[in-house]
Amino acid sequence: MRERLGGALEFGGVVLAAALLCSRGLDSGANYDEGVYLASADALGRGERLGEDVFASQPPGFYALVRLAVALPGESIESTRTLFVAVAVLGVVAAWSLGRTLAGRLGGLVAAGVLLTAPAYAAESARVAADGASVALALGGLALLAAGLRRESLPLALAAGAVLAAAVSIKLLVLTALVPAVGLLLTLGVSRRLVGAFLVGGAAVTAALLAVYARVLGALYDDVVAFHADARSAGEGLGANLERVARSFDPRLVFTFLVAAGAVGWLVRAGRPRSLAALWAWALASAAFLAWQRPLLDHHFVLFAAAFSVPAGAALGRAAEGRRLAVAALALVVLAGSAQQWRRSDRLAAPEPDLAAAAAELGALVPEDGVFVTDVPLVAYLAGRALPGELVDTSAVRFASGSLDADCVLELVDRERIRVVVVGRYFRVEPGLLARLEARFPLRRELGKLTLLTRSPAAARAAPPAAPGSCA
Repeated sequence: MRERLGGALEFGGVVLAAALLCSRGLDSGANYDEGVYLASADALGRGERLGEDVFASQPPGFYALVRLAVALPGESIESTRTLFVAVAVLGVVAAWSLGRTLAGRLGGLVAAGVLLTAPAYAAESARVAADGASVALALGGLALLAAGLRRESLPLALAAGAVLAAAVSIKLLVLTALVPAVGLLLTLGVSRRLVGAFLVGGAAVTAALLAVYARVLGALYDDVVAFHADARSAGEGLGANLERVARSFDPRLVFTFLVAAGAVGWLVRAGRPRSLAALWAWALASAAFLAWQRPLLDHHFVLFAAAFSVPAGAALGRAAEGRRLAVAALALVVLAGSAQQWRRSDRLAAPEPDLAAAAAELGALVPEDGVFVTDVPLVAYLAGRALPGELVDTSAVRFASGSLDADCVLELVDRERIRVVVVGRYFRVEPGLLARLEARFPLRRELGKLTLLTRSPAAARAAPPAAPGSCA
């Protein structure tokens, strides 16, 4: 009874700490990617098809998650982000459970604590984004797998495979979690029945997704896999990526010292759990992935944060076990690291007034059932207006990869008989695109950093529809 009560109190403390820190960014300004995903969810809600009508930069599981988030009560970005905060909190709970299974009660608490000191995890928790959600679910899958192997539980092993497959369906970068999964199977004892259950769980989720999206698998492959392969040309080289990975161990961060101490403690501590080697292997695999990834962006470091936090925290907890002074010192350091991330969250961007002004203009210019085109998709969400599915993402990476070009944009503008274009990002720098848009939309109005280009309703009706071409 006493042990159960202690476990419940630990669980409640982890949930409370995670909820407080992960929700800090709920009211921050939305970034470009969030606008893309919200516009994508809107297009899917109108009946357009993922991959075929709506450009999908992520696997389909992510868009199912976004649509669920949008369906929650409330009509604000904050209400939509609530589901992603909840998933991030579950990720911290999973880190606690995984550390507890492999390194004892203190190992679990410190693993969760170190994750909360990681800048990328804290910063991405309240974002409508794939990285944080996929990494949190991957932690959940690994926690279920470790518990299932320890208890020789077929249901837990089955659930572990299903959750890991769901994580991959949200973002492919968590394929790296297969490294610790295999490591746990090897170090905790391989049982054919448990391995079979794990594989069946993963296969079931994968088969269900393949069945649902069978008609558009080719298009999804082009968007999710081929697009990112082509986008590698837009990134920097291996040397620059390695430098960024090294810089992520900023000596000013408490997280850096905790990871370093955890690694040293695991290496020199006698009787260390062999199973933690599987998690350290994930850390190395994640660092290698980030070095290979092009372009390497800030949100990719959520994977790095989780992969290093859990083995470091578990190792520190195991090393401090039974030493009251070490436990107290460790608690103070983790608390300081969490406070550091709390302060850093104050730097998250505030909402841009230009977007609200443009959204108000669009409310008058575009009917509720109408569509317009922009390279700042968040404006569409704020205005409650729709974008063509193929143009929900007009980022520099899409242009650089060849997934989108000026001819395609203009083709869709003509085909949809667009009356309004809002320019604020890459439409300004793509060679020749802005001039060709201005030729079609002669009325111009500046709204801070944004430009509204319009043409009269008569001109829009008179414009001949474009024949299907590269954007068909």
